[in-house]
Amino acid sequence: MKRQIFFTILLSAVLLMSNLVTIAQEEIPQVTLIATAEGLQNIPTEMPEGLVNITFDNQSEAPILPVPMRLLEDVTRDELVMALETEGEDAAMALLAMLGGTFIMPETSITITYDLKPGEYLVTDFAYPSEAPILNWFMVEDSESSDEFNMPEADINVNLLDFAFQIPLELEAGESLWHIENMGGQWHELVLIRVEDGITLEAAREMFFGTAPEGNSAEQGDHDHANPESTEEASAEEEGPMPDFLWIPMEAGEQAWIPVNLEAGTYVVACMLPNLEELGTEAEPHMHAELGMFQIVTVK
Repeated sequence: MKRQIFFTILLSAVLLMSNLVTIAQEEIPQVTLIATAEGLQNIPTEMPEGLVNITFDNQSEAPILPVPMRLLEDVTRDELVMALETEGEDAAMALLAMLGGTFIMPETSITITYDLKPGEYLVTDFAYPSEAPILNWFMVEDSESSDEFNMPEADINVNLLDFAFQIPLELEAGESLWHIENMGGQWHELVLIRVEDGITLEAAREMFFGTAPEGNSAEQGDHDHANPESTEEASAEEEGPMPDFLWIPMEAGEQAWIPVNLEAGTYVVACMLPNLEELGTEAEPHMHAELGMFQIVTVK
């Protein structure tokens, strides 16, 4: 009897220790980067491999757009800096794998979970007011014994493909955790823009690309003349509507988790990047949105 009680207690202890290990694995490492008028602060020289919660705390008076980026294999820091100084940002960006990011308003903070691979990284603010970006460097070392954490439980899964979105057509209003993963072969971004409720996909395409749906162009023209707008308002329209959510380009094979807060309404989801396979050809490159990464979702 005593022997049975002993083994029962021992088994309970083992199960308890197993539960404690599981809990510990769920504690994803946390890093907080602070944005001030002088730029991003509090950036560690090293971050662990795997899942990391990075909180961007904007204590400045202007919006920020911080994005972590990894140097491509066999690219050195000096090569990147040289490309940036002599050839410009486009040449430098070709040497980097972007992990994605979003606008963060003043006096607010957002925590994004990234899946960091080994390599040399930099993080910069794409909304920087200066002429040249400030490069903040950190390393992610290859660790065979790196901890494995349970993936965050996302409310919405969004897959970026060549060339389509896998996203629910109906979403719930309010804040939800989105898992965004680039499963395509090119960079992709995610732009959500509020549009008129009940708009058709054809009408939305006309609004964004000037491709009029059949039988609707004359009606649209009459509508414009019946409601003249000021020069400033017309100029603002030409620049296009501001996005309600923006996820800046993400390299193929990357994933992240980010909270998104949307009001009820109708939204266009689009990727406005150019088709890389058409760059350098005589033809004007198509935007990914023109190739299929353009759809409407309803938030209720």
